[in-house]
Amino acid sequence: MTIYLDANATVCQLPEVARAVHATAALGPLNASSAHSRGDAARLILSEAKEAVCDALGGDDPENIIFVSGGTEANNIIINGLARLGAPMIATAVEHASVVEPVLAYGGTLIGVNSSGVLCLAALRQALNEAVGAQPVLVCVQAANSETGVIQPLVEIAELCAEYSGKVYLHVDAAQAFGRMPLSLTGIDSIAVSGHKFHAPLGSGFLYLSDRLADVLPRSVLGGGQERGFRSGTQNVPAIAGLDTAVRMRFARFEEIVSELTRLRDFFERLLLSVVPDARIIASKSARLPNTSNIMFRDVDALALMANLDGAGVICSNGSACSSMKPSPSRVLREMGLTESEAFSCLRFSFSEFNTLAEIELAVTRIAEAFRKLKALR
Repeated sequence: MTIYLDANATVCQLPEVARAVHATAALGPLNASSAHSRGDAARLILSEAKEAVCDALGGDDPENIIFVSGGTEANNIIINGLARLGAPMIATAVEHASVVEPVLAYGGTLIGVNSSGVLCLAALRQALNEAVGAQPVLVCVQAANSETGVIQPLVEIAELCAEYSGKVYLHVDAAQAFGRMPLSLTGIDSIAVSGHKFHAPLGSGFLYLSDRLADVLPRSVLGGGQERGFRSGTQNVPAIAGLDTAVRMRFARFEEIVSELTRLRDFFERLLLSVVPDARIIASKSARLPNTSNIMFRDVDALALMANLDGAGVICSNGSACSSMKPSPSRVLREMGLTESEAFSCLRFSFSEFNTLAEIELAVTRIAEAFRKLKALR
């Protein structure tokens, strides 16, 4: 029996989502840019999906929603676009690579986090004081970290950015947060979301754009002008239909699903600590996503433990899926003050609504066995 505990990397589609994708594809050719009845059918599907996403975010204008292939593309649309305006850029040092890489490429500033993984507001204020001038400033802050689950204080960050008389644009990477925690649009100019984190198809996602940012953001993906010109190219209508279904299903049961994910995570952590008392939960005192546990297994190489668990049928991760193939300590954990050795001893376990308490109990048994096996070899 394989137990999949890597939901922050990706999760499989809900059966209803797969049926929506198949049914839409079976309708035949659907190009929303075509000026005929088939184009009308495609535009209706896109319109209904934008309404569903807008409602889930608590927005009032579906035209603020731009369909993209996922969070990486959404992040790059914002960063590359504002770079064309010469905007100074500020991001947390624990952002996803799709934010850190382009921000650094444009000479931006990275703000550190404390040992709990939370951005220092005083450091952000200092960086803003130095950056604000004639050009607009872009601040990028993830809603929640993919490796640790730590939630950033978005309300306070938005309030701080608002103090600069409209000169600061706040972009939020919510790839891990959307559908797992409440999000507010207040003070936020853009939000990036990946569909495959909440059982929508791979290659689906959206970008929320506030009106004030849309008015100034240069288009960086040029072509036929689809998605208000911010993401030119023919839309993947079947995938967007699947995204629509996944959003509606998640938010029809949002509180129930969040509660169940929290129950799974807390049960996992309690049980694991009872059988592996040397284990440590990273950022255990921080506000975290309800489905994410990052565990340090002292004096054990995490890659060896992960390989043993994979062989035993427990699928987990040693970090973000976009960087976990690289044999280097987690940048996020190092930024939180862990030593290289400690960072190399950590594994991430992340849960989805498909997991059960029985699976978690069996997984912990296998984890404890693998841990004891590796400790005996030392």
